[in-house]
Amino acid sequence: MRQNTRVTAAVSVALAAFASACGGSRAPVYTLQQSESPLRYSINTEGSQTVETPNGPAGGGYDTDAVLLLAFGGEMSGGRSFSAIFESFDSTLESQMGEQKIDGTPATNQVFRGSVSTTGAIEIREKPEVTVGAYDQNSLLAMFPDLLTPLPPGGEPVDGSWPHSYVLPSGGGLEGETSYTGSARFAGDTTWNGIAARVIVSEGRVHAEGTGTPQGAPAEVILAAEGDSRSVYVWDPEAGVLLAVKAESQSNGLVTTMGFDLPLALTSIREAQLVR
Repeated sequence: MRQNTRVTAAVSVALAAFASACGGSRAPVYTLQQSESPLRYSINTEGSQTVETPNGPAGGGYDTDAVLLLAFGGEMSGGRSFSAIFESFDSTLESQMGEQKIDGTPATNQVFRGSVSTTGAIEIREKPEVTVGAYDQNSLLAMFPDLLTPLPPGGEPVDGSWPHSYVLPSGGGLEGETSYTGSARFAGDTTWNGIAARVIVSEGRVHAEGTGTPQGAPAEVILAAEGDSRSVYVWDPEAGVLLAVKAESQSNGLVTTMGFDLPLALTSIREAQLVR
């Protein structure tokens, strides 16, 4: 009887320890959480735009560094509201004419407001009228989708994939839209700066179209391009926040202007990480 008592006591202690451990750990979070304070992200974007003209290739590249404060608000129908403010914005443009530094001061402290659905669809409700060199407010908006993690519907982990899509207005002085249609999936576990995290990958097609006269263009242009896009998100399931993301895209299309149909190639790599 005494031995049985000791065994029972040992089992009770083990079960109590197990229950305590389970009770002390937070269930994984796969939904956007309301922010107690803004999340601060550093963002670097590098890209190129090349147009094949009768006189040879033309275009150039760009390198942009920004710090964005992103805050999620209350729940809305099918999603959550958000606001974003650029704390800093600096860009360098490269072309056959040389290198041009862009002063991003006009973009700072400007508030963008909108909402994001559970599938990543974005609705912009408020955006400032701001222009920074060749960047207009819609060009600045293009940074937002990469910080809005596509999470599984209902906030529950799934074995397969789920839809991820969004539409944004075209930037750079063009009237039109840029859309992304793809799917997201879990792609394993990782560690980011000592934090246990999950990897989410979104892959799909991007389509851009627009009409207008961009800064420096001699005449109106019509742009149409499409290509592949892939984004890798690092998600903290305990805190329910995005830790880092790397988004890459390559597109090809045509620029029509002054009676010419000119082949166009676009590339973009954007990397962002949470700054503690």
